[in-house]
Amino acid sequence: MSVGVACLAACAHVFAQSSVNNSGASGAQFLSIGVGARAMGMGGAYTTVANDPTALYWNPAGITRAKGIEFLAAHTNWAADISHYFAGATVPLTSQLTVGAGAIVLSSGEIEITTVEQPRGTGETYEARDLAAVAALAWAATEQLTFGVTFKYIHQEISSLASSGVAFDAGVQFNTEFHSVQVALSVSNLGAQRGFSGKELEFQQTPPYPGAEPIRAAYYNTPFSLPLTYRAGICAEMFEVINGIAGDQRFLVAVDLEQTSDNLEKFHGGMEYAWHELFFVRTGYIFNAAELGINFGFGVRWILYSMTMFADYAYSDLGRFMAGHRFSVGLGL
Repeated sequence: MSVGVACLAACAHVFAQSSVNNSGASGAQFLSIGVGARAMGMGGAYTTVANDPTALYWNPAGITRAKGIEFLAAHTNWAADISHYFAGATVPLTSQLTVGAGAIVLSSGEIEITTVEQPRGTGETYEARDLAAVAALAWAATEQLTFGVTFKYIHQEISSLASSGVAFDAGVQFNTEFHSVQVALSVSNLGAQRGFSGKELEFQQTPPYPGAEPIRAAYYNTPFSLPLTYRAGICAEMFEVINGIAGDQRFLVAVDLEQTSDNLEKFHGGMEYAWHELFFVRTGYIFNAAELGINFGFGVRWILYSMTMFADYAYSDLGRFMAGHRFSVGLGL
């Protein structure tokens, strides 16, 4: 128990520094959209719970808790007809080492180009596309303590402009063995500033005097930071806490505190009820988030030819942006 408390206390200073709202100060905002219907059905309170391929996003330490080889794919219908995708897989190498790989993709769809002269559209379109390819390694130091790190290659495109770079995530999960209580910490999107480049930033300017030759120039592109994110979480199986034993039914309660470099801290609370590990009902709430709030979802799990199949759905209230719908399917070998 003392190790988990010490880990949480170590990050207390980090969270305390962030009372200023720096909205809009970071780029690559697609990295801030949570992945997985199970995770978001619980309101994103998943740093400690993560034990499937979506741990590649939430906390890489969690991939050591995946049971065998697992595959998962998720799709989110986001605001303004934006599509957000995730696919990942985890493979245990030994009883202590697990590797994982995956990708996060966002697509805006085709957007009509308008100008001052043609406000109804030029007849041309452009698209914004984002990609994060990830690879992770996790180590179970003991049966209680696991560590994980993730490498990310991030590429963004909008029209003819592009930006690329790398980033890292790291995380730890600790099972206190005290009435099923678990704690976790993670940090995501550690990376240098980057900017966009492309022909649309280039232009020619002719000095205003006779015989002058055109001068090639380019608009200055201000570098942007990634949305650096710190998470601290705790979870417990409440039936086990109350009764002292785990039965055919589970009632999981999880709480996360999240701090990003470009916004106020958020508080995530989530719950999951499981019946015989076959049917699941979830709900969660995101506090102190401008347009985010209630989340709920459900899932099913079944065995087919010695393979574990699962499917999940989650609804997310997006406030004035209506709603987000998330779908996940997975396979365990």
